[in-house]
Formats: sequence, structure tokens, C-alpha cells
Amino acid sequence: MEKNVQMKLLFENWREYLNETINKDINIVVKAIIYNDKNEFLILINNDFKKWDLPGGHIQEEEDLIAGLKREIKEETDLDIGIPKKLAYKYGDRMHFFKVKMPDQEINLSKEHSDYELITSKEIDKLSKKFQPAAKEVAEQWKTSEQ
Repeated sequence: MEKNVQMKLLFENWREYLNETINKDINIVVKAIIYNDKNEFLILINNDFKKWDLPGGHIQEEEDLIAGLKREIKEETDLDIGIPKKLAYKYGDRMHFFKVKMPDQEINLSKEHSDYELITSKEIDKLSKKFQPAAKEVAEQWKTSEQ
């Protein structure tokens, strides 16, 4: 049996053993530009990659893009966002980007992230080498588009 198939079976058996009912992540990622009245947007330092990134993550089985985005943002920042607007920009077939107004709430990061900043589009260039590639591209698009 192929190694990947063996690993998948092992994980499935482990999930069954644990009686896990939580939906699994799938290979589709949602991210958001969360912006405020000053046209600043939220970026986070991801502990795994040590780079700036936009809030968001993988959606789960049977979850639509917006529900997944809202869940990920809540998990990562403790923010309850409103209705996001899908951006035309996509990074491949598996990454979808949205924009949404920053709620009037305090940001509380999960253990997944070590820091956050609110930056303007003019500050993207000084952080560009420290950005996840897809986040940098959508942030640069944000910089040149109508917010």
C-alpha cells in the first residue's frame, strides 16, 4: 500500500478511536483583509512560518467559505466580523480572499500567532520580505485598488 494511503488510514482509524466528531480541515484556504476607518488592515505573525500573514485559514468539511472565514478569524483574533465581501483576487484554486470592516472589539490572539499590527498599504513595501507570498500579493492589490 502506498505510504500516503497508509497514513490516511492511520489518521482515520485514530479519529474513529477517539470518537472524533469535529469536521476535518480541507485543502481550501480563506483569508481576509480586515480594515478600519483609517484604511489600515490587520496582519498577524504566524508562529509556524515567522512571517506576516492575513487572518484566516483552512475551511472544514461541509463548511462554506464565509462560515469558515468567520470561524478562523474568531479562533485567531477573537473578532466577530460582519459579512465579508469576496475579492476578485484568488491565489490558485485553493485560496480565496475577502475584505471586511474591523469590528469595534479588542484583538486577542490565539497561540497560533505571536503578534499583530494594523498597517496601511504604504507600509507593505517595508514588510514585503516578511510576508507570506499570497498575503503580500493580495495586500499589494489592496494597495492599488479602491477600498
